[in-house]
Amino acid sequence: METPIQTRATATAETVAPRTPDRNSVHARTERIAKAILFALFLGVAAITATAPGIGEAAPVADGEPRLGGDFPAFFAAGSIVLDGDIDQLY
Repeated sequence: METPIQTRATATAETVAPRTPDRNSVHARTERIAKAILFALFLGVAAITATAPGIGEAAPVADGEPRLGGDFPAFFAAGSIVLDGDIDQLY
């Protein structure tokens, strides 16, 4: 014969359904947002990789010539001034 405590514990375990996450719960919403951000990040990396020039290739401009990037024009001009002996006119 079962004691009242054992009977009640057995009945409770059988009648309580396992909790499933609600679609609108904070946890589910956070998980959906995280997956959306991860997917967008993946798409961005894929798009940049697909459209980027290969290693060692310069990005062409409208006329087909590779463009100079960064500080090259400024350093080239400064070097030309120094080679001409006009260091006083740099600044």
